[in-house]
Amino acid sequence: MLSLRACKNWKSEEIFLYLLIAIGVLLRLTDIGVPDFSTDEVQATLATSAAWTPLGMQTLRVSQVLFEHSMIAARLTSVLFGIGSLSILYLIARHYMEKKSALLAVAIAAIFPSHILFSRLAFLSIQQSFWWLVLLLMFLNARKCDDKRWLYALFFASVAATMAKTQGLLLPGLFLLGLIVEKKKKVLSDEIFWTLVFSLIPISFYILTHPGILATVMGASDGGAHGVSHPLSRITDLLSMWWRVLGIFLLAILASLSKLKSFSWPLWATLLVGTGLGFLLGPGHAYYATHLVLFALPVAIVLGSMKVKMRGTVFALLLAFTLMTLGPRTLFMNPWLNKHYQSVGFWNVYAEDLNEALAGEEAVTVLGDAGHHLRWYMEPRVYVGKNLQSPYPTDYVILLGVSEAAKIRGKIELVLEGVALVRQEGE
Repeated sequence: MLSLRACKNWKSEEIFLYLLIAIGVLLRLTDIGVPDFSTDEVQATLATSAAWTPLGMQTLRVSQVLFEHSMIAARLTSVLFGIGSLSILYLIARHYMEKKSALLAVAIAAIFPSHILFSRLAFLSIQQSFWWLVLLLMFLNARKCDDKRWLYALFFASVAATMAKTQGLLLPGLFLLGLIVEKKKKVLSDEIFWTLVFSLIPISFYILTHPGILATVMGASDGGAHGVSHPLSRITDLLSMWWRVLGIFLLAILASLSKLKSFSWPLWATLLVGTGLGFLLGPGHAYYATHLVLFALPVAIVLGSMKVKMRGTVFALLLAFTLMTLGPRTLFMNPWLNKHYQSVGFWNVYAEDLNEALAGEEAVTVLGDAGHHLRWYMEPRVYVGKNLQSPYPTDYVILLGVSEAAKIRGKIELVLEGVALVRQEGE
């Protein structure tokens, strides 16, 4: 009788977990057209960054070849990587736990706030996260099964991970270090070791032939915006940023740290890279929190040890937090909604009005905090006026903020929520 009751309880909980996964998939498709396209998203989508490797950018670029100038198409590409990551994470979980706990892990990952957020946006972090998960899975399979096919799969996964974004080489590099420590002198006869070594050849040639990447790395090492300076304050800032994105999920992660002993070193290495990037490259970059989704595995072990009612309560709290911060803005407008969704992006709303007012103009100067996103939204060519002196080289100037008005004499043609279009007076 107890066995039958337990079976019925598990079936009910299994349905609940699949429901959570379905909600997570739907949340990744929610409000993808609300925030403005950011500078990093534009650089990635138009494949214009000299500091990144090409696979991630070209993947987004394909969406523009197929659907022309479409922010939605670019972000839907990220959605596909985010949803695909859930399947890969399940297969990784099955290396360490039975089906029930693996399904718990996927349900946690499905409603994991940072993973949902950056599955909706066209940053490269979601692609990087996907390829690292694939690389980890192939590495685990190659270690477990004496089958050459897994070595080939490992090679291609490593190449994809390194070419998706520059930091991608950190994980195969750490796997190589782990193999050296684990196997010592025997490592030179290990096929997995040499598979990873050869997989780093393409990225090595690419970096050597693209000086923009090395220049960016050298610039980041000077203790500036991306450098390692003031470690204690960086940790404080990082935890503060993670709390804003993850909320009670961060508490669940901290509670699960003792369960990491249940996993092998390849998973620890992946978590080390994922968490370390946030510290090394700056707490201001929230998208590195995408990689924390792998903590769903130790969290699942913690939840699996709880009684069914307690586990249900915890899931309800986690889901409530996710819905309050990332639920559809038409249903969950509240002070806790993520800042990206508290209002529709200015340029998504008003770019058409500005382009209409600038009809026939070949170029426009922009004064204020201008980024690559303006080149995405504006039909005329954009000159950034930061280093220009008046008179500016175009008839019209866009002022981003009232403080910029002192830099120009002219007639205001249009004002839209603090952004003004001014026609210059001749001097």
